[in-house]
Amino acid sequence: MHTKLAMQCYWKNRRWSIRRYGADDQIGTLNEITPEKIVAAARLVQIGKVYDLGRVLHANAPRFEGQYWQQTLVSSSHIINPRRPDGMPDGWGQNSINWITELVTGTMQMGTHLQIGDRFYNGFQTRQIVEEWGTNKLGIESVPQVITRGILVDMVRYRGMPQMKEGEVITFEDIQAALTSQGVDARQADVLLLHTGWGALWESDPTRHTSGEPGIGMDTAKWLVEKRIAITGADTWISPIAVV
Repeated sequence: MHTKLAMQCYWKNRRWSIRRYGADDQIGTLNEITPEKIVAAARLVQIGKVYDLGRVLHANAPRFEGQYWQQTLVSSSHIINPRRPDGMPDGWGQNSINWITELVTGTMQMGTHLQIGDRFYNGFQTRQIVEEWGTNKLGIESVPQVITRGILVDMVRYRGMPQMKEGEVITFEDIQAALTSQGVDARQADVLLLHTGWGALWESDPTRHTSGEPGIGMDTAKWLVEKRIAITGADTWISPIAVV
């Protein structure tokens, strides 16, 4: 028991001392995307088709307790503008101008900004970077433009199922076999995206979407770190990100 406790304390202190890109780094494996990698990725483009990987945020979007998203259109100007001194029946001024104001309220944290205990990426602690207005490090303003080679690991097609199950683990061997079946390999500075089919629940069953999810195992996470994959993502509510 004492040995186990000692090992836990050692790992807790040790994990933050491995700072591959320096103590002040904020972008992790995005450092692997060099100008040469960007040029090589650009040369791969043949068709120019764009895929939208974003999700629509609305009041019923999958979320956890304490999170919400509400969007409202304020159209009071349509009533007020005609009453102005130089108002017209249909609006303000001779050109009858009107407008609608979009009001958005919600928690910006809808599944990201995760920590381990008191630690953020690169060992930054809450008391070091948290301000009343946000964080003084690790904001989106620190992230550069990302242009690199991307790979989709289609676990749904590889396993021959419409959707992976809650708690189902994607192993290193799974990814390797899926990549082999697709005729591609993963390289340093790549973006690796996992298709599990779980994203289909975003609209069809938001409650189940946040009740569990498939995802990578520890062996896969370690492999992603060693491979120096720039970004890892998935169609789940927590995309696996491996940066050290």
